[in-house]
Amino acid sequence: SNGKIYICDRTSTHIVYQNNILTEEYESLGLKFKQIDKWYIDREINEYDCADLILVPSNFVKSTFSENYLSKIRVLEFGVNINNFFRNEKIEKSKKYFDILFLAQKSIRKGLHYVLESFNKFKHPHKRLHIIGSDTSDKYFFKNKINDEKIINYGHIEHSKLNDLINFCHVYVLPSIEDGFATSVLQVASAGCPVIVTENTGSGDFVRKSNCGFVVPIRNSVSIVEKLNNLAENSQLLEQLSMNGQDYLKEHNWNTYVKNLELIINEFLKNNKI
Repeated sequence: SNGKIYICDRTSTHIVYQNNILTEEYESLGLKFKQIDKWYIDREINEYDCADLILVPSNFVKSTFSENYLSKIRVLEFGVNINNFFRNEKIEKSKKYFDILFLAQKSIRKGLHYVLESFNKFKHPHKRLHIIGSDTSDKYFFKNKINDEKIINYGHIEHSKLNDLINFCHVYVLPSIEDGFATSVLQVASAGCPVIVTENTGSGDFVRKSNCGFVVPIRNSVSIVEKLNNLAENSQLLEQLSMNGQDYLKEHNWNTYVKNLELIINEFLKNNKI
């Protein structure tokens, strides 16, 4: 009413889609998901309806909205701080071990159970899994599943110390069930670590554009193992994907995000004469 632009920035999928897919995943594991409160869902949908623009971080998120919202949705990919996440040439990856990274909250939503399932199926003789992330309400589900001498469980680690650990690993695996756009994918790619992600991480478009890794279906540990074997057996491919990610993000970071945001707002102002 004051002639301002009303922007809703939705960084995850449509709230109903999010509620439904997580309920479905928990039930498949014999667990109960704490449903999102109906009042909160209704309130957020009202935000969608009232907004002039809905910013979403990925085409995956956009696809979870119905057609009547598409005219107001704009996709604006996240960026990364390349001063914090970069290839550290002083850190040499192990030539004996194949080190796999999981960097996210230890949750069903982030697909940690599929990482563990894939790791168990992966037959490399010298494999290690590095799990970095804080506990969630799912911690009791994972308690006995990460009790393995080949699994290093770090818990939460400060951003300032993450870059070295990322540089230490050969590949990052994030098989999220639902995400808007996992910024950790950008962070590890910027540090030269190839990625294996699901479309539902929201980063599928980025991975394909930058050619820094692989996009696999959700709930598919077989596909993840196939990609792990491919990378473990092909050091040249591993290095090429590593270089692709860091090179792409030198030109597509938070500066790019700000420029694209400005373009979106200016375009809206022009078309709506505000």
